Amino acid sequence: MRRSVWTVAWLLGLVISGGSALAQGAGEIAELKRAIADLQKRLQEIEDKQKQETEQRAKAPQPVAAGFGKIKIGGLMQSWYSTDSEAADSVRLRRMELSLSGEITPKVTWRTMFDTTKVLGLNTTTAGGNVTSVAVNAAGNVLQDMLISYALSPELALDVGQYKVPMSMEGLRSSSELLTVERALFNTGALGIRAGRVGDVRDVGAQLRGKYPGVEFAVGLFNDGGPRQNATDDNDQKALLGRLVHKPRLPDGQTLQLGLYGAEGDTTAARTKRNRLGAELSYNNGPQTLELEAVRADDAAVRSDGGYLLYGYRLNDTWQVVARYEQWDPSKAVVNDRERDYLLGATYFLKGKNAKLQLNPKARTGRRVLDPLPEVEQIGKQVVDPVALRHPKAPGREKHRSAADHRFPVLPHPFRQERHDLLQGLLLPAGVAERRLVAELCLSHT
Repeated sequence: MRRSVWTVAWLLGLVISGGSALAQGAGEIAELKRAIADLQKRLQEIEDKQKQETEQRAKAPQPVAAGFGKIKIGGLMQSWYSTDSEAADSVRLRRMELSLSGEITPKVTWRTMFDTTKVLGLNTTTAGGNVTSVAVNAAGNVLQDMLISYALSPELALDVGQYKVPMSMEGLRSSSELLTVERALFNTGALGIRAGRVGDVRDVGAQLRGKYPGVEFAVGLFNDGGPRQNATDDNDQKALLGRLVHKPRLPDGQTLQLGLYGAEGDTTAARTKRNRLGAELSYNNGPQTLELEAVRADDAAVRSDGGYLLYGYRLNDTWQVVARYEQWDPSKAVVNDRERDYLLGATYFLKGKNAKLQLNPKARTGRRVLDPLPEVEQIGKQVVDPVALRHPKAPGREKHRSAADHRFPVLPHPFRQERHDLLQGLLLPAGVAERRLVAELCLSHT
């Protein structure tokens, strides 16, 4: 009887231990199932990410295979419509840029850009009311950039060719990235190259540029500071240009840029002075952008200055509003000749900066400083210099009566310009004030 009891107890213990083992095995199986489910989920996420990256690479611009190296094609198209209270309304094909860039070796790259909307102009010389010579204005050529760059190190590069000179934050910026339809006065064709123009000009030369943490710079020697685009030099003088930018470290989402730039050179056969000096500031914290530039220009005996203050606010991914105040004094020696412009605009982004629509109404007040002087007149070997003519102490200026009077005095040697085909000036008729409303609409696509 006792033996039977022990046998039953032994069998009961065996059943209990087996049940515990089975329960433990079931728990382990459930844990394995959960681990397998997690692995399957992670594998699916990896596959989805790889598929997304593959699709993005397929949509991204790809280099075009070339006979040697790689070539990348880019472009910019801009169409304008402008309405003016004192001029005819007009539709304008502003830009149609085609750019090509490539890599010869990891250290040697090249770039060229053409603007097919450029219209060739003519430089004429007259004597006694008769045209004595006509030449093509090379600056109106479709060729804009053509340069080769050599990377001396990851931070340093040497550029040789024709490209934008290192002047003005706004002038160096691509037209597709401007917050406004047009640049500030001192960076536009409204001012002659030798009549205060500062940035957004091209010339032939060589520059050394560097980009280090917090600091960027460019310094170079050019045939001139802009007047020699698409043209060879006619003298031994060269212009020295430079720009220095500091970008301090700020909290995430904020950027600050402080810069100085300048140019110096007596780069004509007559060694006429053409110097520039400017300062720039840019701050961005995401939706808000604040920009400021102030410049001074010396052309022969004329000193001019000006600047702008710009504020932009990004409402969302689609809309941005912008306001800009700017002023320009074409001659410090002339009283009450300063122009002031007030701009308030909006930008609708169709696809980021690659496709956008901009509307910029603006008001101009002050003196009429944007009317170009009539053609340069040459009698014998003496050439009228419109830059010098703007100076109140220039000989013969008192004989110049109004915008309609084209009978210019012939200036003696100190104000004579041999390269008259490159001269442009600003007319400052006494007593002519201006109140002008302008609206510009621009459609851009890159």
